[in-house]
Amino acid sequence: MLLLLLFFQDEWLKQLRVKVSNFFDWIFTNRAIPNLVDLLQNGERTSQILGQISHENERFKYQTRQLNRQIKHISTDYCNLISITMELVETLQQAIVGKMITNDYIDNVCARLGLARLQESILHRPGSASIGLVCRFLCFVFC
Repeated sequence: MLLLLLFFQDEWLKQLRVKVSNFFDWIFTNRAIPNLVDLLQNGERTSQILGQISHENERFKYQTRQLNRQIKHISTDYCNLISITMELVETLQQAIVGKMITNDYIDNVCARLGLARLQESILHRPGSASIGLVCRFLCFVFC
């Protein structure tokens, strides 16, 4: 019985009030909102940002595919030009020795180089007369 009396004295009640008051003050003070709660509260803004990021991601993927195609095309052209250059050097060596170069061979090389297409595209472009003359000269020399 004496123990019960100690629990319910005025001092114990004051201590309990102070502890509960301190606890409530700690809970209801302005603390920083956790990031997860902030994201949940600002869901509409977050979805807009995610939509923008997704759109940019798709645009970058498309640009990457386009650039990869261009790189592949340029790489193929480069390999073809190296091959044609080696073949022309060998043909020049054979011509120096005295072997005859046929017109069919030269036409084949011009077709592989695309000089005929180059001549067509340049000649039909307005304001390209000087370029057209150079192209005609190249086609005359090579074709």
